[in-house]
Amino acid sequence: MKEIREVDISMNNRVFTINLAIKDEELIDTIFSALTEYVEKGFPVKIRAQRTRIFTKTTKNQSKGIG
Repeated sequence: MKEIREVDISMNNRVFTINLAIKDEELIDTIFSALTEYVEKGFPVKIRAQRTRIFTKTTKNQSKGIG
């Protein structure tokens, strides 16, 4: 039996957010493959990545439009 993955999903009027462990490479790859297919169909996507530095506890946001 495969290991159960913990995925946190939140939604509001503007965004759909998925939080999962960075070690879940297969799940991350699956999500990005689906996004790639969506972009290849001609739909542009703006991705906002957020990361927290453990030592400084500061957060950095990055945005990039693709497609």
